[in-house]
Amino acid sequence: MQTRGAMTKSKPKPESDVVKQWVAIAPESCSLGIPTSDSQEPEFVPLPHPQTGKSSLFLFSADCKTVCEVVRFQDEPRSWFLGETVQKDGSLYMVTPVDPVFLAIPFLVAAAESSSSFSILDQILDSSEYPGVNKLLEGTAPLQVTHICEVKGSGEYQGFRLSEDKLQVWLKAKVDQVVTQLKASTVNVSSGAKAATFVRSSAHGPEASHEQYCSYAAGLVSSYLSPEHGDMLKKLFPAPASKVVSPSADGEPASHDARDLEPAAKRARPAEDGNDGDEGSAGVVDDYRDHSTKGVSKKAAPQTIAQKRLSKVDKSGMKSMTSFFGKKPAKKAAN
Repeated sequence: MQTRGAMTKSKPKPESDVVKQWVAIAPESCSLGIPTSDSQEPEFVPLPHPQTGKSSLFLFSADCKTVCEVVRFQDEPRSWFLGETVQKDGSLYMVTPVDPVFLAIPFLVAAAESSSSFSILDQILDSSEYPGVNKLLEGTAPLQVTHICEVKGSGEYQGFRLSEDKLQVWLKAKVDQVVTQLKASTVNVSSGAKAATFVRSSAHGPEASHEQYCSYAAGLVSSYLSPEHGDMLKKLFPAPASKVVSPSADGEPASHDARDLEPAAKRARPAEDGNDGDEGSAGVVDDYRDHSTKGVSKKAAPQTIAQKRLSKVDKSGMKSMTSFFGKKPAKKAAN
């Protein structure tokens, strides 16, 4: 019979025996562990990111009609309590749908740079480094690629070649779609992404213009484009000049250019005395800033006990401390 002190405690399971699990937020069509067909399940596929070219993880649905980008949010230290286990990896994975055409653009660009001739998609979407890219052929990408490519032939022998003009038109349409969604979701793009729920009233700030929505949407779309195509898109939808809102005399908010409200510290002196204002005199400026301290009262610091006692001492006949550090009187020259 074992005593209470001799009773053995159950040892915790080693970390290698704990089944690793992850927490992800994904659309129903890409839910893991729930096959949508008899023989296929959703599959993670590494592909080059269309903006950076670095390997990124994408999730294909069972029928390959839905492609999602997998983004990991990690904040250390953090863990998940799942059932009776503690998962050391406390990351949160966000799985969001993405247009598969964006994933095909880097391969179309590479094919157009290597040869100006038309090629079939099986040859374009082929990579030894990323063999999973051929899954784009199983979904809707072959039909959508025609929006950005010139096509020759018919049936199974169609040749494709990237068209910059058609790509530009397609990207403009994408920006318009994003603008529609932003306005429908009441996202405030005038001062960063901010839900309208957290804005007290529209009277506290100006409503975003259509140009601001387009510029913001172009920035979102360009996050799935190469730097060259992203710059091209931003030139088509340039950011409007920043405005500063100040209340006018009638109480309505009045917009001004931020540069007009910035006080000018120095102004150029007008030409005079034969100075015709050439480049050589451009450095002569007058400073109109008020550096005076009139009206500013400085509160005296309270005296210590030793300072109060010293102020009562009779200082008549005493020399100040600075007198000991003065210049020595010059010696008279001997006769």
